[in-house]
Amino acid sequence: MPQDEKERSSKSFNLVWFWNFPPASLSYDTTPDSAFTRILVRKELEKQAERKRYSGELVYLNLLYNPSCAIFQIISSSISILAASFTKRMVRRLVCYRLQAMAAKTLLVSSLLLSLLLLGSSNTNTTKKVRAHRPCKRLILYFHDIIYNGKNSKNATSAIVGAPAWGNRTILAGQNHFGNLVVFDDPITLDNNLHSPPIGRAQGFYIYDKKEIFTSWLAFSFVFYSGGHEGSINFAGADPLMNKTRDISVIGGTGDFFMTRGVATLMTDAFEGEVYFRLRVDIKLYECW
Repeated sequence: MPQDEKERSSKSFNLVWFWNFPPASLSYDTTPDSAFTRILVRKELEKQAERKRYSGELVYLNLLYNPSCAIFQIISSSISILAASFTKRMVRRLVCYRLQAMAAKTLLVSSLLLSLLLLGSSNTNTTKKVRAHRPCKRLILYFHDIIYNGKNSKNATSAIVGAPAWGNRTILAGQNHFGNLVVFDDPITLDNNLHSPPIGRAQGFYIYDKKEIFTSWLAFSFVFYSGGHEGSINFAGADPLMNKTRDISVIGGTGDFFMTRGVATLMTDAFEGEVYFRLRVDIKLYECW
């Protein structure tokens, strides 16, 4: 066999042997051919890169043996990273926009519901107020007060039972009658005539309670015994006598007026000095049982 063919066959045998049985380490030198050594090194590096699955080592190999491919891979990876980050930003913005839209819709719906609730409550309150101003029963009556003056004991219906130090019990004291306490048992009539048949009695007391102005405080009951009513109505409150009309409270009752509540408007219908006065009482009841 010629010498050249022997060398070629020896090289091919060494190539096959090293291909099937790779060296244990990269420092094991088995061929004098530098090109062949590079092939073995590359093969070993590729196996290590494949086992470890590190893309960075593949890029390193491409940089060593195929720079154009490595640059392409780097550009492709960069583009993928940029596209992914751009997509994430777009998704975040889209989610933010949707959340803002949902928040705006929720706020709008909440505002509408609150407006409806407020409107409903205001309508309810208005309805309640309208109902509250419609009395369930109304009466207009008169009572007549004749105060004892030391000479009219036969027809007097009230008497002074308390007086200040500067007064007496037959004449109302000065300084707007301050300090006088009067107890009364007055007849109640359906009209303003003193001689009309009474339907009940107004029983209670009033106190003149201020020096500077003519005013009093009342607490009394209307006790009915005819006129189609049975029972009583109780009243209490301040009576500023200088006003044309005054309101006092209806604080209860019995019989036909059991547990009643309302307002009574007083008006001085007539008076004769300090001996006689007539009150018109407009009773409006808002709780009727």
